[in-house]
Amino acid sequence: MEIQNIATEAKENQVKACELFSILLYLSEECCRLLDEVHSNNQKLQTQMKDPENPVTIADLTIQKTIEHVLLHFYPKINIIGEEDPSTYAHIKPLVNVSDVKKDAITEEFLAQNYEDRKELVSKSEFKDEVLEDPFNFKAEDLSVWIDPIDGTRELCAGRLENVTCMIGVVYKKIPIMGLVHRPYVERAGTLGETFFGSLEFGIYKCNFDRTWDERQIEEREFNYMAPFSTDDDIIDEDNHVLNVNVCWHRENAQNEECLEYLKPCKYVEDGGAGKRVLRVLDDINEMWVFPGYGQSGWDMCGPEALIRGRIGITSDCYEERFLYTNEIDPIRGCIFAKNQRLYDLALKRMGSFLPYLRTII
Repeated sequence: MEIQNIATEAKENQVKACELFSILLYLSEECCRLLDEVHSNNQKLQTQMKDPENPVTIADLTIQKTIEHVLLHFYPKINIIGEEDPSTYAHIKPLVNVSDVKKDAITEEFLAQNYEDRKELVSKSEFKDEVLEDPFNFKAEDLSVWIDPIDGTRELCAGRLENVTCMIGVVYKKIPIMGLVHRPYVERAGTLGETFFGSLEFGIYKCNFDRTWDERQIEEREFNYMAPFSTDDDIIDEDNHVLNVNVCWHRENAQNEECLEYLKPCKYVEDGGAGKRVLRVLDDINEMWVFPGYGQSGWDMCGPEALIRGRIGITSDCYEERFLYTNEIDPIRGCIFAKNQRLYDLALKRMGSFLPYLRTII
């Protein structure tokens, strides 16, 4: 009996990357079906204020409860770090049955298809010292899953559904090694969503998810590989290159405005929700996302950073230091996400004396 218990415990502690990707893909997409039911009715949303800046809804709590419940069922020793306080959703019933969870949407063969081809590329990147020896297999106790069940809750409450995402990151030794961001509404009034997932070693993939699809259509959809960001941007004249920047529209407005003055010449778009902002960079719409202030947390950064790393982009806080994800919920000291080193360096050069000032207040 003791030998059997040891074998069972060892099995529960094993995590295959392909299976974990599949579970997270299923959970993020299925859980966000709830938004169709609650978003148009404030009474159904059951909105409360965690603090003067941050609302929380029944969707936030239910989705986090479901993701946590399922992950701990399959991996009892995995560490969960979520935005919402567990005491606020202890009474809530999970949205999905564990028996319905699809664990084979992503196969090991699928992950391996670009793994060998990316080795040389990754070995020459700034992440060369962080490449995992075996990115296919882990022990659950070595992993932490960072969950932002609904990023852009304020956007959800305002009906700006296109800015809402569900974000999940997986951390190993303080480094984000896997990321997934699901955006349930490509358009404000529609059923089509999109999901981005991947890692440094396997690359980044994008797929569609329509909430009207049946099971067969979901199984037959394509996962489209996103090539690494170009390192040869057409920056002929650095002084006159117009940076294409994404900024947050509702936080730190004075600092945003000052930062944009330093970044000129630039064009910019303001978005709500960290997930939406990083997807605009990941999807080659913007060249960078700059956030010159407090307001973001580890669950805002973890999944998105893993995705940007997967396309060999550059990430740091406003101190030019990397993000480290420990079990301590430390505030994020701003962020700079850029498609490549050249764009990142150009942004730093232009911000010049603004950065030392910024570092005195964040």
